[in-house]
Amino acid sequence: MPMNLYETFEDKVLKHCQKPGRYIGGEILSTKKDWSKVKLKWGLLFPDIYEIGISNLGIVTLYRILNANPDILAERFYIPAQDVIEIMEKEKIPPLSLENKMPPIAFDIIGITLPYELTVTNILKFFQLSGLPIRRKEHSFPIIIGGGALAYNPLPLAPFFDAFVIGDGEEILLPISEIVLQNKNNKIKILKELSKLEGVFVPQIHDTEKDRIKRIFVKDLNKFEPPIPIVPIVEGTFERLSMEVARGCTRGCRFCFSGMVGRPYRERDVENILNFLKRAIEETGFDEFSPSSLSITDFSCFENLFNNFYEYTSKNKIALSLPSLRVGSIKPQIAEKISSFRKTGFTIAPETSPSLQKALNKNIDFDSLIKDIETAFSMGWRNIKLYFMIGLPNEDEKDIKEINCFVTEILKTAKNLNPHITLSFSNFIPKPHTPLQWAKMASIEELLEKHKLLKKLFFPKKNVYLKLHNPYMSLMECVIARGDKNTATLIESGFNCGCIFDAWDDKFSFEKWQTASNLTKIEFDTYLKEKNIHDKLPWEFIDIGISKDFLIKEYDNYKKSVSTYDCRFDKCSSCGVCDFTEIKHVFSKTKEPIINVKITTDATKNKNFIIVYEKTGLMKYLGNLDILRLWHRLLKISNIHLEYSKGHNPQPLIDGGWALPLGIESFCEIIKFKGFVNDKDTFLEKLNNILPEGLKIVSFSEYNQDYPIDVFAKSFEFLCLEKPDKIFLNDNNFDNMTITMIKKDGSKKEVFVKEQLLNFEALENCFYFTILMKPGGIKPIDFASKIVGREVSPYSLKKLRVFCEGGIAFGKRIGC
Repeated sequence: MPMNLYETFEDKVLKHCQKPGRYIGGEILSTKKDWSKVKLKWGLLFPDIYEIGISNLGIVTLYRILNANPDILAERFYIPAQDVIEIMEKEKIPPLSLENKMPPIAFDIIGITLPYELTVTNILKFFQLSGLPIRRKEHSFPIIIGGGALAYNPLPLAPFFDAFVIGDGEEILLPISEIVLQNKNNKIKILKELSKLEGVFVPQIHDTEKDRIKRIFVKDLNKFEPPIPIVPIVEGTFERLSMEVARGCTRGCRFCFSGMVGRPYRERDVENILNFLKRAIEETGFDEFSPSSLSITDFSCFENLFNNFYEYTSKNKIALSLPSLRVGSIKPQIAEKISSFRKTGFTIAPETSPSLQKALNKNIDFDSLIKDIETAFSMGWRNIKLYFMIGLPNEDEKDIKEINCFVTEILKTAKNLNPHITLSFSNFIPKPHTPLQWAKMASIEELLEKHKLLKKLFFPKKNVYLKLHNPYMSLMECVIARGDKNTATLIESGFNCGCIFDAWDDKFSFEKWQTASNLTKIEFDTYLKEKNIHDKLPWEFIDIGISKDFLIKEYDNYKKSVSTYDCRFDKCSSCGVCDFTEIKHVFSKTKEPIINVKITTDATKNKNFIIVYEKTGLMKYLGNLDILRLWHRLLKISNIHLEYSKGHNPQPLIDGGWALPLGIESFCEIIKFKGFVNDKDTFLEKLNNILPEGLKIVSFSEYNQDYPIDVFAKSFEFLCLEKPDKIFLNDNNFDNMTITMIKKDGSKKEVFVKEQLLNFEALENCFYFTILMKPGGIKPIDFASKIVGREVSPYSLKKLRVFCEGGIAFGKRIGC
């Protein structure tokens, strides 16, 4: 690798892209090891952009396990956004890992998360950008391994991968690592040894007609600590602490892929969950906690767990978000507690009409659901989200009209509350390893007709907002989900036709997929039509533990609308997963409160404090909002007691003053916060230990003034590293100079420079200036551009000193 590869990336990419903070790394709680001192190097790819991938629990789990081994490092990759891809292709720059800034070709193994169908072309784009052959037969190293949801039907991706992990990855990572370590430079031997591991499918070795690949899974979640998340420095899609409290589900919804492949049901012990919550909040500084499972209210001692959650989060100003609520599980006292701090959306997934509930094995009592929503209204919720599917086998117009009647009843319970009811309709996709895997997917024409009816029924309703998933995207999801070995050719052709970021509505192009279909002569209908239960399905060689006879019986029960009981609460349904010795349901051992999760807060009156800090190096690639969000996290992790605003969405009282544009380095940034600092030295020591590269504390002091920072500190000295126009080398008369400013309403106004310029000093190749900041006034970048005679990049400016009330100054003057 050329030594200047990252310098090239920085110069050509970071300084010219929309959001450079995605690509710099350096996040709180990320791990950067000495590249030269480890024996094995893993690259971990999440095949979507940073904001989506940074919140993924799967990749951070692998990251923590691998980096816990002193002989191994793991570094992360995400898919660059389109603007960066274009620059990288033009400049022939590969993706670089966030930690050591190394290209994929430098790693021994690339582990790729396979989360959802429409990311597959992103993976091929990653290979192309990295200089890696797309087809695995042309691969040497690194070894390409996939795992995740799509690995349960690996054939559509088999030509692009060396191996797949089928099931949970926690226990298989180190055996895989050991095999690669022992057989470095001998790929054939590595693949042969990998093929002997349970839970690993190696396309080049295994015969899918003869071999059965058993899913590997963690029998007891308590053996593995939940992973402490990486704290993003660019806002992620989900800015919260998420923790998996249970894995699997046996409610038996006949469409549900996760519920089938995740069996048996396994819970973490309450004590482990609560200890993790307290430790993780302290280490990450997150303000929201979301316990994760397929149905959180099915947790065996949910009420005790929830009460402990509530006790901790309410005392620590943490929002508690409960996803996947089950109908009938929300008791008024629980709803009241949830609503007392922050009212996030109230979300329920009925999935289908009352008439199809038994067929789907959802078994939701709609009368109870209406009561749950009425309770939510009475506790102050106004945002209700309901998730449904359309296109199910045997569904007709009557079913959709039943949903309309149900929504009408909800609106009646709301009375005059003016609610916001979101109805989200996805399109049914028959997924592998489910009882409905043999079913036909509804045609585009059928789905569009149903969409038309939904719009007719719900568009006229006040306070009801309709979201319809693109049926063409659903069609392609089905093609990939139910694909076979030929589907790989279609995927590669789609990629060559320009398909990328297909999971995004504004990027998806069905026309490109149609072109790929025409070029390959592979018809979509091959994968959409109903299948015979006696046919051998492409994914049948993957053994998830559930018997085919059970799935056939459940498919028949769908047609007959016969329910199957949940084996956690009733008799065994004979699905075939459990052996009742090693493989069985695992429930939390604790049913009573065990630890006191309250924290003590100092009663001393809160005070105002200011931190003066340098923002240089990598940190110049963060915008103002990201910097403020980062300081919020840093202060919380440093264990001070921040004061929050009032109301149901409290925010810490943090003031960053004048916003510093992305790209400008500063030696004198000021942030003000209100709270209580118990011990100044301890606080500063902890803060300095967690500061990302590029942030440095200049001073910390109590702030006795009541006015905001942009009043206290509003005169700044800047250095511009551009050559000034010759006229300004000898003539510094700015009396008549004006700069045109654009107001918020789009109108223009002329501002006299002399009203804000306090000092100017021009040298041959740079210039200094001191400017007084005013609302709506001249910005430093505008003045610098005027002096240079063209638009100046923010990367050419450095903020050197700040001059405050009372003659106080911070910062330092540096040379050109």
